[in-house]
Amino acid sequence: EMKRVIALDLCLSFEGQSTAISLDHKNTPPPQCSQESQVRGPRIDNTVQADNKPYSIKELQDAFNTLVSSSSQRGLLATIKNETLVPLETIQASGDFRSDLSGLSQHLTKDEARYILLKQDGSAADGYVAVTYVPDTANVRQKMLFASTRLTLVRELGVERFRETVFCTTAEE
Repeated sequence: EMKRVIALDLCLSFEGQSTAISLDHKNTPPPQCSQESQVRGPRIDNTVQADNKPYSIKELQDAFNTLVSSSSQRGLLATIKNETLVPLETIQASGDFRSDLSGLSQHLTKDEARYILLKQDGSAADGYVAVTYVPDTANVRQKMLFASTRLTLVRELGVERFRETVFCTTAEE
């Protein structure tokens, strides 16, 4: 009988403090954490402006508020750069929601994850859709960051605004 042994060593960092975790079948001590082995998520609240909003969310919130108030915008693309959530570009409305969806794939690449905030029904308070696009060919770190941050993004922008959240791995989805 062959047994498969799986061991997992993690180094987590939060507010400058590192913690090592080792999950295996023995009682081995956890590894030492080095700068290279730490996985960091996007900064959400560690840089605060005078209005007590994080820089990373403030810029994205401003862009999202513009989307909400604009009749000419259909959506907003956002990404994570330098561990910070940032807006990338706006998508202009050219027709109804369904026809604008068909043109969305031109804004996506096959190897870069994106958050896509779409205005489905601007007259409804919850008329927005949050799409997390993480292609299978994106690097592992980017996949982890985007998947683990998507709910935080929606919460920070106002969970009550989003009718639904969608996770996609292909532009066609």
